[in-house]
Amino acid sequence: MSIQTDERALAVMNTLATALVERYQRLSNIADLDKASRLCRSVSALTKKNDINHFQSIANLVVILTLTFEQTSDVVHLKDAVTLSKKALDCASPDHYIKALNNFAGVTFHLVKQTGRTELLDEARQHLLNAKKRASSATIEPADVAATISTLSVIHKTAFELLGILDDLNEAIKLSQQSLDLRPSGSPSRDIALNNHATILIMRYEKTGDPEDLRQAIDTYERTLALRPEGHPNRSVSLANLAVAITSRFRAQGSADDMDGALELLYQSLELTPAPHSRRPYSLMNIAVLLVSRYHQFQEARDLDECVRLLDQMGELCGEGHSLRVAYLSNLGSALELQYRRSSDLIYLKRGIRCLRDALRVCGPRDINKPTLLQNLGRQLRTLFQKNTDINILQESTRVLEDALTFYSTEHPRRPLALRNLARNYAIQGFRTGDKDWAVRARDLLLEALSLRDVGYPDRAEVMLEIVDLQLKFRPPGFPRDCGNELLVHALKDDACSPQIRLRLVNELLQRFHPPSVLAFCNTRDSLQQLVDIFSLATHLLPEVAFLGLDSQARLTALVGTESLGLEAAGYALCLPDCARAVELLEQSRAIFWSQALKLRSPLDDLPKDLRAEITEVCQWLERDSLTWSRESEASEPLATLTHKAALRRRQSEKLSNLFLRARDIPGLERFMLHERFDSLARAASSGPIIILLANKVACSGIMIKPSGQAVHVPLPQVTIERLGQLRKDWRKGLCKPKKQQKQFDVLEELWRNVVKPIIDALEFKARLSSPP
Repeated sequence: MSIQTDERALAVMNTLATALVERYQRLSNIADLDKASRLCRSVSALTKKNDINHFQSIANLVVILTLTFEQTSDVVHLKDAVTLSKKALDCASPDHYIKALNNFAGVTFHLVKQTGRTELLDEARQHLLNAKKRASSATIEPADVAATISTLSVIHKTAFELLGILDDLNEAIKLSQQSLDLRPSGSPSRDIALNNHATILIMRYEKTGDPEDLRQAIDTYERTLALRPEGHPNRSVSLANLAVAITSRFRAQGSADDMDGALELLYQSLELTPAPHSRRPYSLMNIAVLLVSRYHQFQEARDLDECVRLLDQMGELCGEGHSLRVAYLSNLGSALELQYRRSSDLIYLKRGIRCLRDALRVCGPRDINKPTLLQNLGRQLRTLFQKNTDINILQESTRVLEDALTFYSTEHPRRPLALRNLARNYAIQGFRTGDKDWAVRARDLLLEALSLRDVGYPDRAEVMLEIVDLQLKFRPPGFPRDCGNELLVHALKDDACSPQIRLRLVNELLQRFHPPSVLAFCNTRDSLQQLVDIFSLATHLLPEVAFLGLDSQARLTALVGTESLGLEAAGYALCLPDCARAVELLEQSRAIFWSQALKLRSPLDDLPKDLRAEITEVCQWLERDSLTWSRESEASEPLATLTHKAALRRRQSEKLSNLFLRARDIPGLERFMLHERFDSLARAASSGPIIILLANKVACSGIMIKPSGQAVHVPLPQVTIERLGQLRKDWRKGLCKPKKQQKQFDVLEELWRNVVKPIIDALEFKARLSSPP
């Protein structure tokens, strides 16, 4: 055989190895990688250092070892890949040096993410800077220069992920833009440059919250998708990336259309990656993560059930050693925690903790995923402690969260969440021991977290509410007396946080404390007035939370736990006393469903004809939809169909809200479809006084609305909510046991003396005796 024939045969072997790698990427058959590896090692052994086939075989081996690592999670393969990539640098010709350098930087990037060895980044960065200087040579193709700059950009991005320094991210964006400029329209790799640039923009948006970065990222991902039409091997990646960016916009702006649009893109991506496609686990994971976000927003149980189902599918594809095994276990652990919160079944929580422990055993000591795993494990251990009060579990939770915090520098975007998690543990320690030093430490962590969250961050309101929670429990030194009320008002008005989350957190906070402890911080009329304003803001959220865009069951679920909110709001208003405000608060918080139904049937005679027609059409659609919905019919439909229906329902609801806003712009209709003010409600008493009896843990009182429209507070000082509960039990005993019938007379006597008589006295009724016949 001639030397020329030998060289041709070696080139064919390299080409065959490349084809096997490409088939592996489509089908995930590890045997293809093994065959490709044997071919490349044979070529490498049969060729000399300056032979092009020798270089190509080593370059292929670097790719094969990287893919093998992704399949097995064995860092040894990455280390071997780095060693071979350095060898490829030594034997690369000038024409292939840039390719070798990019391979070296790329595999180094993977190794750094797994080991946290930042010195490797410095080495790769120096090589790339040297190559960038060589880029001025006329012999280097623009595409190679662009690839070098792009890889250097990725190195800076990785440095930011590990260290959280914003300068690295800014430099990464500048370099990725340079790389993009070197790949004009029509260039074969322009889609890759666009995708990389958008990814880094998203990272900066998550760090700074700048909406312009998000807008540019979405626009760039859309341009990338346009360059990857049906049949393109990377179309599924672009669909997923665009969906993730749109999800970020949803979290910032709360548009249900964004959430539904992102899910639709992800399901399209899933269809393009059927099993055993190597990207299918990513597609399943992306949908599962987004379903969790939607569950947090709308609390619809089917989203959580579908999330767990998809993660179970992912687990079947990500066995022991798979590179996504850690991500699978982490996401499943978080989903199981949510299932526990929904069902209170400890089986879910304990299984979630096992998943997170398994994930931590798999990942390396400086794995980029480790701090997130520690955060989740620490949080779930704290939840388990709250159920069984084993102090050892709380101490382990605190150690885990303190360890997690060490991974985040001051500038790292996840540091605020780590601070909040640890603060909760310190607060629990303080509550258990009565030691205010723990509360001070928790306060300092929360104030730091708040300082790192500028206005506009979705979780800023949550941080403020946690500070209020801490103040009400401990009032650590340095907290102004009225700080809690001010923070509550700011949190409730923070539109960056969804109304569902705001209402849930505020309601949990307010329901956790007895009125005496709350009133202790509201010992002036101004502070008490502010507290009433807080309750008023919370009750205004009720129709937003149970909005018509949800199905009936989801609307009911959304209001669970808020039943007494209006009663307590009115009770605090009576402490002022402000009877008119109390009546308004009672009205706006009662019968939410009934009020919404009335809006769909209200007369619209005062509206212009075109606006009246639009509102009527939408109202009729929403009413038909609510009448035809049933849990049984929903259970038989696929999630994609349910998602489409839910999206349509939310769009119609949003359209109705916008039409109402248009109507309120018309002079004289400023209160169109809003809750009634007291002056309007008081007209019902024109033919006789109306008595409202109010009983809750805040106050037991009466409100009398006179025919004149005046509202009068009637204190019932002898009545408490606890005593009323006992009277109800006594009454029932009298019904069940005739021998104890006297108890009923006692109950009636006490109610007459302590409730009815004070009301009659307030009415100032005067008995008139008729003349004897």
